[in-house]
Amino acid sequence: MSLYADYIKETKDHTVVEDEDGFYEYSLKNECLYLENIYVKPSVRGFRVVKRYIRELGQIAEEYDLLCITGVVNVEHHNANNILMLYLKNNVSVVGAADNNIYVSINTHDIKDL
Repeated sequence: MSLYADYIKETKDHTVVEDEDGFYEYSLKNECLYLENIYVKPSVRGFRVVKRYIRELGQIAEEYDLLCITGVVNVEHHNANNILMLYLKNNVSVVGAADNNIYVSINTHDIKDL
């Protein structure tokens, strides 16, 4: 675990999972695993890394008997369209919108179909 991951765990109680392709950060909320952040290095974008991360998140959610993975995309983020398209390509559904945020979710049972 990196110093950044240690810092996030200590200050926010989020877990950061890192590998050579990028990282994702999550927390446990109610009956869902909440995806806080996801980052894939530019050199490996388009090589199914996001799909692999979603599958890993699904396994973590199942370990905690959670029903879904949820997250939010802020439309003011410079890369919001690309992020949203990646989610939609991987069976993640838009479940709502408020202010400048688009809320997304995927049922943990649907992740096995990826």
